[in-house]
Amino acid sequence: MRRERYSMAKTQSLFSKSVARDQISLISTMGTDVAADDSRYHPAWSSAKAGKSWAWHQVVRQDCFSMMACEGYQAEATAAIYTRWERYIKVNFLLCGRQTTILNGVEEYVHDQPELFIVSGPPGMLKIDVDQGGTRNASVALCLLPEFFAQHLGLDPGELPQPLRFAANGAPKLYRLPLSSANAVATRSILCAPANLRRKPAYALAKTVELMCLVIEEMQTRHASARHATGVRECHKARLYEARELLSRRYEEDLTLEQVAREVALNRTALSAGFRRLFGMSVHDWLYKVRMEHAHALLHEGARSIAQVADAVGYSQHSTFSTAFRSYFGCSPHNVRPNFSRHFTQRS
Repeated sequence: MRRERYSMAKTQSLFSKSVARDQISLISTMGTDVAADDSRYHPAWSSAKAGKSWAWHQVVRQDCFSMMACEGYQAEATAAIYTRWERYIKVNFLLCGRQTTILNGVEEYVHDQPELFIVSGPPGMLKIDVDQGGTRNASVALCLLPEFFAQHLGLDPGELPQPLRFAANGAPKLYRLPLSSANAVATRSILCAPANLRRKPAYALAKTVELMCLVIEEMQTRHASARHATGVRECHKARLYEARELLSRRYEEDLTLEQVAREVALNRTALSAGFRRLFGMSVHDWLYKVRMEHAHALLHEGARSIAQVADAVGYSQHSTFSTAFRSYFGCSPHNVRPNFSRHFTQRS
């Protein structure tokens, strides 16, 4: 994940061109009272397929929130979507894809791996989302009015973790985190649900509450972990980051805690305790997370069998891999293999 600036020419190209009024999606109260002429941009359901490109999206709007699920693949073209900001918070759960967010032509953020990012701003702020060609995208987005937290979570905005508290006050900001395994599972469950289930208000509310409870819990845990990280010796931090990088790079190997500790010049106790304090999870849990996310990407590519994918991420037994995958994502490996045609036969 990284924040970076477009070239000056590219940014000017997006902002200097004349943007017709009907090209800007103006969503007063984030689409819950969407006007008829705005529904062209945010219909309850849409799907399209052209050559290798395909896409579907479904949105459910309620009194103080909306939930949008979408998947797609753009073979070549790069598309820009313009949104004039109103008084809401947008929480994005990106499972895969590559896109850039530009806020008022000043701040540009590239999203190219699983990520949670929260966008807020004052009314009138112009936001541009640039979807890159040649990438597959899968995400769920929540648009929340500040009163959502009191009505459905029993929380006053002042009681929220700092990033959400600032967002609820309309601060122009994009806050980002790696997508946690819990949020990844919850997001995938929405994308895997039948379209007729996703459109039900009770389902949308339940999943929105679930996702936001997970987000708040993660923010609170990270805040606590940041305090605990002060207890990690400075001379160990670089070695702990090296250990995490080693696990991310050699996830297919049958690495033991002793091997990792030896390779980064730490003893087992210092590695185990320091890793948990610095990253908020155990060495085993990090390796498990990396393996499952790589497995999901390989299954979506569709070029390998489930047994081959299991072997590629370090599982010698197909059945053990399937059990681990189901535990992590809440579904079987068979459910995430390419089968896009079902998206174009569903209707909301």
